Amino acid sequence: MQKVRVGVIGVGHLGKYHLHRLLELPQAQVIGLFDRDEERGIGVTKSLGLRAWPSLNGLLREAEAVVVAVPTVSHYQVVMEALTRGLDVLVEKPIARSLDEAEEMVRTAQSEGKILQVGHIERFNPAFASLKGMGIKPRFIEAHRLSPFNPRGMDVAVVLDLMIHDLDLVLALVNSRPQSVEAMGVAVISQEEDIANARIGFENGCVANLTASRISAKSMRKLRIFQKDSYLSLDFIQKSVEVYRLLPSQRKENGERIFDLDGKSLIRRIITDEGIDPLREELSSFLSAIASRNPPPVSGKEGLKALRLALKIVDAIRCRT
Repeated sequence: MQKVRVGVIGVGHLGKYHLHRLLELPQAQVIGLFDRDEERGIGVTKSLGLRAWPSLNGLLREAEAVVVAVPTVSHYQVVMEALTRGLDVLVEKPIARSLDEAEEMVRTAQSEGKILQVGHIERFNPAFASLKGMGIKPRFIEAHRLSPFNPRGMDVAVVLDLMIHDLDLVLALVNSRPQSVEAMGVAVISQEEDIANARIGFENGCVANLTASRISAKSMRKLRIFQKDSYLSLDFIQKSVEVYRLLPSQRKENGERIFDLDGKSLIRRIITDEGIDPLREELSSFLSAIASRNPPPVSGKEGLKALRLALKIVDAIRCRT
């Protein structure tokens, strides 16, 4: 197996997780890391036995691919440098801080023939992955993503920090263009919005209502899908999906029969797979895309779509103030 020489840029909270998972993957040869905080970089290398490169240029010269886990404000600069030097890139979400930056990153990846994947990790959560093959056609989607306060991520509004996860999922599920956006939000602790709600109408008639908060007493990451004859409740923390389906009573189906009505039965089934690590799956998909030269599951274009909708929501919030 031809291993990919991979480096990690930025070893704060997320970067360290990326390093640990990359070291577990047989497709990766981790050549080291770079962090502008030299002391932090050295501390990580001591615990993992990796090289801390003294300069970004040094790492980029030796790597074939990089994982970029620096603050959002630096995504554009680091990703562009890596792409123009011929490296494939996985960048954490959001793809960039502005549409202009994101669009140029996507264009550059395309012109250079390089993989650009965006770290929308919930795509790899087994709760979401289990929807494949179910023929999902949502009419209404409701999402709640709540988190206790953590100073990390305060450089962007909660829409770009947390809600963007669900925006990416909704766009992938609905497969239609947003038509209307209503939103409100409040800055409680930081200078940016810490809690936000958005209602999005799509051209195909679907409506999504999303709430995100980083000042909650407890964590919640749930998404509910309502469609004809079925309701699905996804729990991204438990890595499970609860499926309720209305089926002909004579049809044999695995699950618990809740009630019968007019020749139909409501069947409840729970799907769970706690053994799957979404980050490991995400990194594995990145390495597979590099090997095959096929588009990654969450391409730069999809990261751009999520950012575009997120910024529309931020604009809608600030138009109210």
